Amino acid sequence: MSTRDRLLSLQLVFILLGLALSGCGLFSRYKSNQHGVYARSLSQAEKDRINAEGEIRKDIAWGSVSQNSFLKVTLRIMKTDRAHVFKFVEIGEWIEHARLGNDGPYHYHEVRDTAMNDERGNTLSRVVYYKDKSNIYTLGERWTSTVTESSFIRHIKVFDKGTLVRQYDEKQIDFKELKSDRQKTRINIGVRKEYLQSGELASIIHYDDNGVIVKKEKFGEN
Repeated sequence: MSTRDRLLSLQLVFILLGLALSGCGLFSRYKSNQHGVYARSLSQAEKDRINAEGEIRKDIAWGSVSQNSFLKVTLRIMKTDRAHVFKFVEIGEWIEHARLGNDGPYHYHEVRDTAMNDERGNTLSRVVYYKDKSNIYTLGERWTSTVTESSFIRHIKVFDKGTLVRQYDEKQIDFKELKSDRQKTRINIGVRKEYLQSGELASIIHYDDNGVIVKKEKFGEN
C-alpha cells in the first residue's frame, strides 16, 4: 500500500466511520473503499441528478483541520451501466490533513498533503509534509509532471527529514482515461536514483520506456 493509500484509508475511517458502519453492503460494489465512502455520502437528490444528467460535480470538505482529520476535494461523479453504482474522479485541488501511527515505517505524527489534479483525475503536482516526533514539519514528497498530447510523465522526489533520498520518473499509461489517479497504471522509466543521508549517491537503476530494468549500479555505503 502506498503512503497516499494508507493516508486515505486512515483518514476515511476517522472521518466517516459512522457511514461505513451503517452501509457496509455498499462498499462491496466498489473496488476502492474510498469510492464506497463517496457513494455513501450521496443524498438521494444527488443520485437522482446523476441518473438524470449523467454527471454532476460535488465539492466535499470533511472533518476538521484542527483535529488533523480533514479532506477537501472536488469530485466528478458519473452514472455507470450498473444500477446504484457511480464513478468518482477527484479533480482540482486536493487538501488532506491526517494523523498516522507512532510506530513502524509510518511513525510520523501528522501529514499535510496538497495536490492538483486535472479534469481526467491525473495528479499533476503534489507536496507532502510530515510532522515527526520532534514536532517539526519537513518535506516528505514532491511530485511534478511533464504532459504532452501523447504522454504523461511524473517526476517524483522523496525526502527523509527534508533530505532527498530518492528520485525517479513514472509514465502514466492510461492518463487519457477518466478515473482516479490511484487507479491508473504507471511504470518506472528513465533513471531511479537513491541517496544516502549524507547526500551521496547510493544506487542507480536504469529503465527502458517499457518499464524494464536494463542496468543497476551501486555506490557509496549501500
